[in-house]
Amino acid sequence: MTLQNAQRLYDSLTGIMNRRGLDELIDYYSDNIPKNSLFIMMLDINNFKSINDTFGHTVGDDALRDAAKILKRSVDKFSEKPHLCRYGGDEFLIIAEDFGLGKIKRLKRFIEQETEKINKQEGKRYYLKFSSGVAFAKIEDGDELHRLIHIADEAMYKEKGKNKARR
Repeated sequence: MTLQNAQRLYDSLTGIMNRRGLDELIDYYSDNIPKNSLFIMMLDINNFKSINDTFGHTVGDDALRDAAKILKRSVDKFSEKPHLCRYGGDEFLIIAEDFGLGKIKRLKRFIEQETEKINKQEGKRYYLKFSSGVAFAKIEDGDELHRLIHIADEAMYKEKGKNKARR
């Protein structure tokens, strides 16, 4: 039963929580932790389509595994253990309770450091970089949490647009 539950809630490629697991986490937050401040960070791998188009989907899968490894190592540096989820495709989501601005800055720095480590490994055919968007607010129900995810997603796409304009 435990193996089936893990297969149902975790992404088989990256080993992190999948969208179904996130939905259960949202239900948990909605039912058990009302009026708490929640932090959401939505992340997207920049130029992921070109990795797949240039090197093929097997290398794209390697990039997704590396991205998950970067994010997992980064969230694991916090005692509160923010939750990490593969939101879909090359998008990832981090969610945590009572995660203030200082911790958000540290998390971003950890992600940059871990990304740099992966990018420096020999034999990599791709370069990883993330765009991210952040939102946080007190929530009282699942609808508000979905709205918060939408805000973080919009912020991520704004950053992604700025990153493309800088090229």
